[in-house]
Amino acid sequence: MSSKVSGVLPKPRSIIMPYASRRGHPTGQGYADERMVPRGSHRWPKKKTAPSEQELMASRNPPRTSAKHASPRSEVHKWHLKMADLRKQYLADALVSADRADKAKDQYHRRYMAAAEKVKEAARGAGLTEAEMLTLPTISSLLSKSQLKKQTDDEYEQKRLERQYNDQLQQLKHEEERARVTVQLIDQADDFIVTEEQLVAGVEKAFVNGSSSGRNPVGGWSVTSFKEDSIMGVGRNSCGVEELVSKAGVEGEAKLTEIGDAIALELAGITNNGKPGLNRIAEILRGDQVLERAEKMRAKKMENVEDLAEIRQALKDME
Repeated sequence: MSSKVSGVLPKPRSIIMPYASRRGHPTGQGYADERMVPRGSHRWPKKKTAPSEQELMASRNPPRTSAKHASPRSEVHKWHLKMADLRKQYLADALVSADRADKAKDQYHRRYMAAAEKVKEAARGAGLTEAEMLTLPTISSLLSKSQLKKQTDDEYEQKRLERQYNDQLQQLKHEEERARVTVQLIDQADDFIVTEEQLVAGVEKAFVNGSSSGRNPVGGWSVTSFKEDSIMGVGRNSCGVEELVSKAGVEGEAKLTEIGDAIALELAGITNNGKPGLNRIAEILRGDQVLERAEKMRAKKMENVEDLAEIRQALKDME
């Protein structure tokens, strides 16, 4: 490869105007100060005026006053006019919506700039530089300042009043609940038995005259209810006549039914309303003559050991 360079290089020339020569240029010539102007544009361009929505709607939606539009020639022409009116209405609505959105955006931008200016003003008042405002705080600066905002006297008083109000509200709810329970207890205390006269009246009502509240654990022990609940298998541990009949077969059905009726009559007794009387209840509670009556019933109704075993099993199942 040859070490010689072909051709002749041009003479070097300065492409930047010397500072000394620029100083003597008159105003309006030479370089523009602090403003870069692209080619084909003016240094101070004219402000462009944008038409308003009313002007756009007036220019693009002229009123129809000709006879051609007043009287359509056909149904197709009428349809075309209707579609044109719809397009004009849609254009007007779109222009109004766009103007509303532009105004909202301008208001948001103004509020944002005002808030940023307030932040900058507060930073200037605190003595912060531009670099400190644009950079993150250091660890030493964070440790030197308080991490929690100190409450003012007004804020502390407001928090104290809120706590006091919450305490009073909880206490009031507790007192209301206690008053409600007390009133309910007072209403129910009217039915409590606290004297001997009330006890006698309650016993007479439950065992002699019956109870108006229907069948209950006290007044429901009649012959019929005893047979239904204890003999027919409703009791807690009772086997029931139905189950015994199913085990004994057809031959023992009549005998077991007779046994259940005899036990019910012997234990419950008979009164004028089909319920046990006070004397019978007292005898049952004391246990007087219960065993004697049971033995008499067994001796009278049963003749062999098998029948006695069946009775014992039935009584054991009813316990």
